[in-house]
Amino acid sequence: MDIGSFLYQKKEKKAKNIRLIVTTIIILSFLIGIILLNRTDTRQNFDYFIWEKISTEWKIFYDNNYPTNTHKLVNEKESFWLKDNKINLNNFLDTDVIIDGNINEITQKYPILTISKLKIPSYKLSISDNKYFYTKDLISFDFEKDIDVYSNKIGGQIIIYYKEEPMLYVDTFICSNVTEIQNCEKMKMNYILDLSETFVSTLWYTFYKNNENSWVAFNDDNIWYIFKANSDDDLLNLSHFIYIVDSKFLSVNKDDLILSGCSNENIKMEKISEITKWILDDNLIKVSVYWTDVQKNKIICKLNIDIFDDWNIINSSISLSD
Repeated sequence: MDIGSFLYQKKEKKAKNIRLIVTTIIILSFLIGIILLNRTDTRQNFDYFIWEKISTEWKIFYDNNYPTNTHKLVNEKESFWLKDNKINLNNFLDTDVIIDGNINEITQKYPILTISKLKIPSYKLSISDNKYFYTKDLISFDFEKDIDVYSNKIGGQIIIYYKEEPMLYVDTFICSNVTEIQNCEKMKMNYILDLSETFVSTLWYTFYKNNENSWVAFNDDNIWYIFKANSDDDLLNLSHFIYIVDSKFLSVNKDDLILSGCSNENIKMEKISEITKWILDDNLIKVSVYWTDVQKNKIICKLNIDIFDDWNIINSSISLSD
């Protein structure tokens, strides 16, 4: 072999070694990048534990990897997977929501969350176990036993769906007292005089037929509800899901909250004798509760309740009634 061929082969071997080294560096860099990326994805996991409660603002995205998860929650700092649940999350994709839930599993990528309550501030809507509560409109729908039924709000109108098909439309009208003579109670009485057809739901709410396939019901806060169904049968079938959040609803469903808020070291309420309420704003209602104690004193308790935030009592006062 001459010196020229030897030098050429030596250069070729050196070039191959350089290419091999460069290729190795690229592959190693790629692998290191994947490892670092995975560490970035899983780093948040070390801050959580199973059954830890989570409550913060998110956006929901569709990310179906059933049965591991169906959706993903994302905010600026972290992500969670959601397992299938009773709430139709597809209705709230890319919507700002507040999630209350518990971590039930921690994977190599994201923690998996089970929702206990979903709140949509823009709708004034709170959902748990497929129960929909529109706090501004003071109306609630309990679909817990039928996951094919759900609700959504478009503009100011509430819509009830059955298997993606709209079944019932609900609009609200706020009556305001114009004068002492023309007040809402008299307006309601004059209105229902012309409505001959009525029915009472299994939950004891009275519905008055306004016109074909349109019915009206009333809240004691001067809210009128106009229900428009595809047929009268649809409204009859759905009426046992509908709860109007009036004073009767409070006394039956929130008596424990009222009893705890209307008791102190010296006064203990045992039984509500009368209850009234007023809307303060989209979230707050003012509740006045009256009862008579064992000494025959008439007591009044005033509560401000945040109905959007798990029905928390903002403040309360107890005094003798005039």
